[in-house]
Order: sequence, then C-alpha cells, then structure tokens
Amino acid sequence: MIAIRTALVLTCALALPGVGHAADSQGRYAVKGAGIGTCKQFLEEREKRSQAYYVFAGWVDGFLSANNRFNEDTYDLASWETNDVLTAYLAHHCGRNSDQRFGAAVIAMIEALKKERLTEASPPVQTTSGETTVTVYAEALRRAQEALAALGHYKATPDGQYGPATRKALEAFQTEKSLTVNGLPDQQTLFTLFRKPPQGQ
Repeated sequence: MIAIRTALVLTCALALPGVGHAADSQGRYAVKGAGIGTCKQFLEEREKRSQAYYVFAGWVDGFLSANNRFNEDTYDLASWETNDVLTAYLAHHCGRNSDQRFGAAVIAMIEALKKERLTEASPPVQTTSGETTVTVYAEALRRAQEALAALGHYKATPDGQYGPATRKALEAFQTEKSLTVNGLPDQQTLFTLFRKPPQGQ
C-alpha cells in the first residue's frame, strides 16, 4: 500500500477522462500526491479518519481550486458543498470503483459538478440561529429560495438574501423532511433540497 503523507510527493503520467486541455499532446499530465492513490486506499483511510485521509481530503480542495482557476466561466465548481460533502460523494463513488485512481474519481466528480457551478463571483451570506452560523454564497441561497418556492414554501422574490421569509421557508422544508429545524441553509438541508449528488455516483 502506498503511504500518502504531506511530506511525500509521488508523480506518475496518468491519462484521466474528461481532460482535454492543460496536458501533453496525448492528453496526459503528471498527477501528484494523493491523486495517484486508489479509491480503496481512500476508503480505508477514511474509515480510520487517519492523517492520510485528511491528505486525501486536502488534495480534493487543492484540485478543485486549480479547476476553478483554469475552467472557463467558473468561479466555484462547488456552489454549496463543503469538503465533507464532497468526500462523501467520493466515498460513494469509490465504493463502486475501488481500483480506480483517486485522481480519476475526483475528475469524475468535478465533471458532474460543472452543471451547477457558479459562473461568477458571489458574496458570502452569513446566517445564524442561536449559536449556529452557516455561511453560503448568495447565489446558492437564491437557488435554494427558488427550489423552496417551487415546493410552495417560499412566497417572496428569490434574491439571495437571508430574512424571515427564507428562514420560515427553510423551517417548513426541514419539518417536512424530518431534518433538524433551525431555519438555516446547512449542508443536510441543501443536500436534501437540491438532491444533486454527482450523476453516476
């Protein structure tokens, strides 16, 4: 088993699907660090919540940032998902593809995320209930308002602002779905509302 550590950088030439730019003449490019590990290794380390698992998780954020930088019309591929949600997506995918390279699994996830990406910068909106604070992009909140409106929970104009109407709509949705009722656009609520794990995962 390959030991993945922050101090250890491994490279290989690996052709990954879905990549048509920023590579050599045959579509290959060097994958470094945790990306050359396998899905099986990722799942084993995730189960233990080992230091190596957090290297895998950190690699996801780094690779996502690079893709945000070099994909056209892209501000953030993860319009609302935190690293915990992204690694949960990957765990689901890797459970079915244990021999796949981790880097290839991340590429597949990124391709699935593209449809709902943020194409322009969006200011963060801070929402608070009691001692809990959740920060989301204004555009993600606007999309949530649209989804809540389609379900009959939100009656105002979707504007990406957090106010009493949005809180009440979220509370109604959370009650309906037996979620924690806090009126916040937290990860569990957004996941249930959007129901958009990457296709094929």
